[in-house]
Parts: sequence; C-alpha cells; structure tokens
Amino acid sequence: MLTPGLLLVRPSVRLVLAVGLLAALSPGAGCGGDRSAPEPAPTAAAPALSAAERDHLSALGYVYFAAEEAGDRDGVVRYDPERTAPGYSLYSIRYRCRAELIDLDGTLVNAWERRPCQFWSTATLLPSGDLLVTGQDPVAEGEEGLDAMYLLRLGWDGHVVFKAAIPAHHDAELTPRGQILTLVGHYRAVPRVYPDARVKDELLTLLSPAGRVLEQASILDMLQRTPDLLRIRRVAARHRAGHDEVELFHANSVEWMHRPGLAARSPIYGENNLLTCLRNQDVIVIFDWLQKKLVWAWGRGELEFPHHPTVLDDGHILVFDNGFRSGRSRILEVDPLSDRIVWQYAGNEREPFFSKNRGSNQRLPNGNTLIADSDSGRAFEVTREGEIVWEFLVPYRSDDGHRATLERIHRYPRGPIDSLPPMSRD
Repeated sequence: MLTPGLLLVRPSVRLVLAVGLLAALSPGAGCGGDRSAPEPAPTAAAPALSAAERDHLSALGYVYFAAEEAGDRDGVVRYDPERTAPGYSLYSIRYRCRAELIDLDGTLVNAWERRPCQFWSTATLLPSGDLLVTGQDPVAEGEEGLDAMYLLRLGWDGHVVFKAAIPAHHDAELTPRGQILTLVGHYRAVPRVYPDARVKDELLTLLSPAGRVLEQASILDMLQRTPDLLRIRRVAARHRAGHDEVELFHANSVEWMHRPGLAARSPIYGENNLLTCLRNQDVIVIFDWLQKKLVWAWGRGELEFPHHPTVLDDGHILVFDNGFRSGRSRILEVDPLSDRIVWQYAGNEREPFFSKNRGSNQRLPNGNTLIADSDSGRAFEVTREGEIVWEFLVPYRSDDGHRATLERIHRYPRGPIDSLPPMSRD
C-alpha cells in the first residue's frame, strides 16, 4: 500500500472562484429540446434555492481537505473481487498537484506531480499513457487567477509534452478526431444586463494534440441563439480582486459525443455535438459544435449545482447531483429522450454521501457505478442495487489529521496500461 507523508505547510493562497449567474431576463424558464415529457417539478428533498442561499453557496471555494478528521483508515478499505469491475483507477489530489494511478488493492502503478504549483484540477489519462491536466501556477493574494492557469500534457514517464498558457479549467479530453477539448475562462462586458460588472463567460476550446488553440466558441453566445430552450438565470454580482464580477456558468465538464450508433436515434447524439455542465444554472446541456447552438438542456428544478454528466452506451446520461440544500448528493441516470430519471443512487441512512463541490460518476462495464465523494476524499463503487463493493480513502492528510480531497476518479482497462513501460514507485 502507498504510504505518503503528511502535509507540512498548508497552501497560503486558495483560488476562490467568484460566482454569480448572468442572465436572462426572466428566471425559472423551462429547459428542453426534444421533450416528450414535462420538466420534472422540484422534489421535496431538493427544493429550489433562494437567492441568498445560492449566493452563500456559490462563494464557497474548492477545499483542499475534508471537514472531518480522517480517522485511522487509508487506501482501499473495502474490496469484493467477484463484483468489482477490473482495471486501474486514476485520481488527482488538488493541493499536491499530483495524480495517481492505482490498482484495485490500492497499490501505486504510476504517479505524476509538478512543483511549484497552486493546484491541479482534473487529470485525464490518454490511450498513449500521456496525462492531460488543468492546473494553476502559484499566485499571490489579490492576483488574477486566470492568468496563471494552464493546460498541461505529461508523458507516461512525467516529461512535459506541452504546457499551454491558457485559462483552462475543470476538464480536458481527447475527441474522436484526436483533438483536445477543454474549458477556458473568459471575461467580457455585458452592459445591457450588468453595466458595472465584468462577466465570466466560458469558451469551449479545441486544441491540437501539441496544444495549439484551433477553435473556440462562447457558451453565452451559443445559448443566446436558442433562448427558447434555456433562459439564463440572473443573480447578484460579487466583489473580488477589485472588481464586481459575475461568474456566468461555472461549466465543469466536457464530453464530445463518441458513440456514432446513437446518432441515428436522435439529433442530440450527433457526432458534432458535445455535452457540458453549467453548475451555476443547475443544468446539463448539449451543444451542436458546427452550428454553435444549444440542442438540449435538462435539470432545472431537479439538480443543485451538478457535476460531471457523461453519456452511457444506451444513450442515457449519468450526472452527479451535489444536492446543496438537502445535504445529500445523488447520482442520477437520465433518459434525455424523455427527460425522465430512470435510476438513482443517494446512499442510505447508514452510508450517505455528500459533496458540496465537485464529484464524479462513471458507469463501469459490469454495470456498477464508480463515484467520487470529492469533498470527503473518498471514492467507491456501487452495484445497480446500491451495494458498495469497493471503497478507497485518499491516503494523504494535513498535519492536523484531515484527509485530502480528490477531484475525480476514473477507472481504465488494464490491457493498454499493462503494455506501457513499468514505472518506479515514488
């Protein structure tokens, strides 16, 4: 088992993303696209947030350590070999600027780390063994955080393939055409709605495999082309770094459609479409990249600050619903052709889970679901019936005994990784 040392000094500066929601011009409009069922009403467990609650929760930054003390358990603490999906699991540790690939016993297979560094967000393993990372260089108090952000590609052995000095954040993936898709923060003026504040838009960005920007599209512009599908909610600006600022969307994931067989079922699965999550709008959305417009949206009245939607083999969409007000997170499986929830997991009274920020979900080949309970520094795999068959606790702690949080976790098949050169352990 991996036995890392303790953190000696807490990072002195934490990026706090100011949050606000631009919008439009009338709140509470329905989402939709090809809708054969009405938009779900808010459930008793997840009522709509008030403006004051939303402002308070939006101000929360991504924490480096769990609120509760870690206890005496670390690494893999539960493992049913007969029912756990095989493979290697990749997770990243924000404060360490480190990603680790482990086997099902928790043994370290490979690790990547870069210093000096402010934080790493999501890490993605490519088929070649390279690692894509969004991160930030150290910044002093009051400095502009976007200027220090980057997209980094590291080789299997840790060498730098490229470092693109762009404000990439939250996610990056390889598209079916071999390009790189990521999210890039971008400030702009929207004087008609916010005359005295700068607005943070998001640019969906395609890069070459070598890190050169090829094309960008504004999420705000694409939504404005289809106001009938989603009206953007308005909330107050916040003051940060000398500016009144509105974080328009807080997009937190990207996924290019990569199942051509689904495209014949519905235009929402088109091969030039991509899926993302607009946390501050409580929706997940699909854009047509070629036409630069929205084609589907879902979640308002059901989701609370969601994360990490992903398309499944059957066309359903899995999404992490953080559940701010209810105090319990859920994994939802949604049929986008009917906008109906067809499966969900919310833990149980004995083993609930709750992550105010972040979180991930992955449907595994055996039908189980791998979940990152990010703010607790915990990951686990559940069966369709909701039984936990594998559980992992991040083995890094602060000097006062709090477990490090994790960004996401993703399981990869063993075959392609076993063909790569073995790496020495740290």
